[in-house]
This record gives sequence, structure tokens and C-alpha cells, in this order.
Amino acid sequence: MRRAGRKRAFERRDGLLRDRYRGVDGRTIVLSMPGSMVGEPVAKAEPPFRRAEIGGDDARRADRAMYALADEHSPEMLEQLLIALAKQHMSAPMLPVGYADDPRVQPALLEAARTVPLAEVPNFAQGLGLVGGPGACDVLRARMQEALAHPRAFEPDPFFNDKVRRRA
Repeated sequence: MRRAGRKRAFERRDGLLRDRYRGVDGRTIVLSMPGSMVGEPVAKAEPPFRRAEIGGDDARRADRAMYALADEHSPEMLEQLLIALAKQHMSAPMLPVGYADDPRVQPALLEAARTVPLAEVPNFAQGLGLVGGPGACDVLRARMQEALAHPRAFEPDPFFNDKVRRRA
């Protein structure tokens, strides 16, 4: 049975379409997606501001900006993604994969995967694994050994042991 209600308009902000509603349990739920996914590109004046957020110090705004501009492929975008990688922003590792031909991308992914805290390794390992290149296997192998040596890595769990990822 369909719940009674009225159709909601998306809120358009910072290149994202946001849907805010109250779930059946009373909690507020906010879902978002890039406007470009439904044919609404970011307004022409917006990309420079969103790109600056990607390389900025506010991780939440950087995350939203990367999501909003995920379909952009430009030298300016790459510059900000490299800054985000250097800052070890956990949303940064996959977008540079599209720039794998640039000689700065592989070393940046390699360094980030080598130095991020163990809890953040999976995102960086995925990006580095897709790009590959010199030293990638060694870094990925070393980080895997580090995870396997973690004292909580093999604790039993009724569903999924993510204790190595949890900051404990």
C-alpha cells in the first residue's frame, strides 16, 4: 500500500539534488545525487567554487563537491583532486583514476595508500589497484600484511568483522 503524501521537490544546492523527508520511524532522511545524473549540469558559475572546496580544509564540503563534479574532467579538477589526495581525503581516491595518464596521479595515489591510517586504506587501495604502476603491488601487499597483523583482525563476529576499520 502506498503511503499517503505529496510529491516533494528536490532542493538544488551546490550541484546536488537533495531530497529531505521524514522516515516512518520519525527520523529525518536526506538523500542526494549529482544533478548531472538526471541531465542537470552544475550551473556554469559553480564549478570553480566547488573545485576550490575539493582542495579545501572542510572535508564535508570537499566530499559534496567531489560528488557534484564527479562527471567533470578538466586540468583544474585534477589539480584539486591531487590536493585532496595529499590531504588524504577518503573520497578522493577514485576520481583521479580517470586521469591515470597524468604522470602525477599514480605517485599521489601510491603515497596516499602508503601513508593513510589503516582504517582508511580500502578506499585508497581501490584507486591504487585500478591505476597500478611501479610500487603499487608492494604498497598494497604491505598494507594488507598490516591489516592481517592487526590484533582484532580475526575476532569472531556474527555478521561482518570490520574491527580493523573501526577506530578503536
